[in-house]
Amino acid sequence: MADEDGEALHTVAEALQRAEELCAEAETRLQTARDIYRQLLERLPESHDRGQIARRAWETDGRLQARPLYFSEAGQDRFLDE
Repeated sequence: MADEDGEALHTVAEALQRAEELCAEAETRLQTARDIYRQLLERLPESHDRGQIARRAWETDGRLQARPLYFSEAGQDRFLDE
């Protein structure tokens, strides 16, 4: 087995550890992206791009499993609730 850089992972424990590290990195990056989207929504209340930004924020929340109470395709129900 090898990681994304081609470095050999010799044991199952090494592979599991590397996979956990990658998941943690991905979650951190997704949280940063979500924060950027939220900041954009706050700073651009009249923007024509607001719908696209809100959709991307919604998709990112889905990847983070941070939207258990809402079921709409692009987050409209959360927007109405807030």
